[in-house]
Amino acid sequence: MKSVLKYFLFISLVFSGYLYSQNSRYLKELSLLTIKNQQFDSIVSNSICHLKNCNYYSKAIVFRITFTEIRDSTYIDIAAVHDKKTALTDRYWNPFGYYFFCEHLFIVFCDTLPNVFEQEQLKKQFWINDKPDILLTADYPEWLYLYRDNKFFLKKIINECSKK
Repeated sequence: MKSVLKYFLFISLVFSGYLYSQNSRYLKELSLLTIKNQQFDSIVSNSICHLKNCNYYSKAIVFRITFTEIRDSTYIDIAAVHDKKTALTDRYWNPFGYYFFCEHLFIVFCDTLPNVFEQEQLKKQFWINDKPDILLTADYPEWLYLYRDNKFFLKKIINECSKK
């Protein structure tokens, strides 16, 4: 009987920890950003134009832009996601700022502000989820760029969409 009780308590603790960890949300104040690099402005515009040709396009689509520095290069991942909640779900990257472009919200993840942006004084609070509530399998497009010597190089496009 004692071993059954211990087993039940152990499972209860594990399950309650699992439930608690599934709801890890917090408010974070993000800075409004403006694009100051014309080439990056063009890349973002082309991404939206590409997405508008997809059969699932809507103005509710949000973009995640993640900057990762490795040695002397910066890698940029521009990913379209279906909504703001999904865009703000990340357990590894630090959300730094946001901006609007062609009626779409862009969330920027990085450790330090890349030189393609300027940080404005305006700040806005967003709910950040460090664990996803649901696993989505939608195949939204994603663009991977290398940024070196103030130039952008397209390395790969993932999940080309079905055209309208």
